[in-house]
Amino acid sequence: MAMFAKFFIDRPRFAIVISLVIILAGLLASKSLPLEKYPVITPPQVSVSAVYPGASAEIIESSVATLIESAVNGVQDMIYMSSTSSNGSYKLEIYFEVGSDADMAVVNVQNKISLATARLPSEVQRYGLTVKQSTSGSGIVIYGIYSPDDSLDLVTISNYASIYLKDELARIEGVAEVNVFGSRDYSMRIWLDAQKMAALSVSPQEVQAAVSAQNTQVAAGSIGAEPLVHKHQMNILLKTPGRLATVKEFENIVIRSGASGAAVRIKDVARVELAAESYSFSARTNMKPSAAIQIVQLPTANAVELAARCNAKMEELSKKFPPGITYGVSRDETTFIKASLHEVIHAIIMAVLLVTLTVYLFLGDIRASLIPFFAIPVSLIGTMAVFAAFGFSLNTLTLLGFVLAVGTVVDDAIVVVENAQRHIEEGVSPREASEKTVEEIAGAIIAITLVLMAVFVPVSFLSGIQGKMYQQFAVTIAVCIGFSCVVALSLAPALCATILKPLSEMPKRTFYNKFRVFNKEYWENRDKKDIKNWGEFLATAWDICIKKFNKMFDRIRDTFIKGTKYFIEIPKRTIITYVAIIICMLGLFKIIPTGFLPPEDQGAVITNVIAAEGTSIAQTSAMAERIEEQILNLKGVDKVIGL
Repeated sequence: MAMFAKFFIDRPRFAIVISLVIILAGLLASKSLPLEKYPVITPPQVSVSAVYPGASAEIIESSVATLIESAVNGVQDMIYMSSTSSNGSYKLEIYFEVGSDADMAVVNVQNKISLATARLPSEVQRYGLTVKQSTSGSGIVIYGIYSPDDSLDLVTISNYASIYLKDELARIEGVAEVNVFGSRDYSMRIWLDAQKMAALSVSPQEVQAAVSAQNTQVAAGSIGAEPLVHKHQMNILLKTPGRLATVKEFENIVIRSGASGAAVRIKDVARVELAAESYSFSARTNMKPSAAIQIVQLPTANAVELAARCNAKMEELSKKFPPGITYGVSRDETTFIKASLHEVIHAIIMAVLLVTLTVYLFLGDIRASLIPFFAIPVSLIGTMAVFAAFGFSLNTLTLLGFVLAVGTVVDDAIVVVENAQRHIEEGVSPREASEKTVEEIAGAIIAITLVLMAVFVPVSFLSGIQGKMYQQFAVTIAVCIGFSCVVALSLAPALCATILKPLSEMPKRTFYNKFRVFNKEYWENRDKKDIKNWGEFLATAWDICIKKFNKMFDRIRDTFIKGTKYFIEIPKRTIITYVAIIICMLGLFKIIPTGFLPPEDQGAVITNVIAAEGTSIAQTSAMAERIEEQILNLKGVDKVIGL
């Protein structure tokens, strides 16, 4: 390895170019790295949903859920599944092993469900089953669409969101699903009058059959199409009225007609109105009825960029909103992510500055301090290129790994610089000092690097969710340490031979003397009485701080040496102390609470309101409104979303 380092000492520009290439590769890779709070550790999920209009939760559970779940159970790599049966709908969530192919999981689930489709009720088959990848959580962004002046009702608002906003947002790259909560899609509601039906002997089944038969789109064919015996000059395409659209058209549907020509129409036994399809779900934003649009991201999407694209699209669409409709960002998960990443990046910058200052305090030379400083960007930025190759992301754990690595990546370079300075102080030229340095410590640097990497590399091979969680953290530190070794054996010796000065040219390392040299003419023309100006004050203060720091460090060093002698004289003391530390650690493991992740304040409180069984929707909604009003009046509450 000494020959490897000497190669770069002879060619310092080549060492600099290699470091710049590493930095450039890392910068280019950083543009494509996803930004997220944590690595993707959740198991792949596949959701299966079905619709059964008019059926109760019990009927759906017995006629739909049982058949689908029995067919899906045991699909390849499945961990567990959970389902929800509600009035008119059914949803099944299937969770797979961490690391499983999500696309293949969807295919396997579809194959299993196809075996049970024929046994499902005909109404469920007509609406079809939806099988797709899903992501757990409340969504990356939630928008509230409402009328600020209450000029529009919720039916109009929710239909506008479903027709004009949902599809636009769903086309954004990285969006997995767009859900509109509180949506009240337009539908034709037929309210049957039991007394009129009894008087005319009409059953609900007859009404349903009449609507199904007459509210349909049929192909009427054409006149003059081949083959024909008598040829025609014209080919006429026949068109018939398709599905009914107005209340009057539904009122005139014929249920029954007699021999005399008398007919019983829907308007004779029922009231028809254009209203919402379902009133079982509602949404409110700050006590105002609204339609909540939930954006669910793909597992591989960049959360921060996706939220920015969605916000930009909503801002663009809002310019076309009709009067009386506006929107607001009810919840943005990336706000906390960006705040967390900002704090970690701030910590990285502070760590770099503190490490550089510490190195300067100990080495006492700005030129020598710059060499370890150059190792930091090469190691940290170069690691991002490895992230791109491994499919990692920039998240809280990888950035935390950068914070811890800042103090580690400079170690090898400090060893090189300090040893080179020692040889220079002995009268050797910087080039010879660099060559002697790599001959003496190249093997030690490699050994130190391998030992440090051996601590973190095994963590990357852990299995399960814990392994996925800390894999990127361990790889971050290990790769940073590896790059620091490369820098210490290539760039650091080359810079030592290039920018360090021989002993005869080394200036006195005090700020005051450097300041006087820089302002030589100014100081020579000053009267001796005025010599104590602000420059000398700063220089004197700096010199005093350096001297006091050196004295304090010497005392700490002497105390450490005394303590070392204490343990060296009687080896049993070392063993006893070591055993005591191990016992204390085991005791602390029992005392300190455990957890997968520390609790974090994301500025949101979720409250579930559970009413007594059988409580009507109106009563539950009124109860929730009273709770929302009380919460909204609390100090510090920004907004309240009710679903």
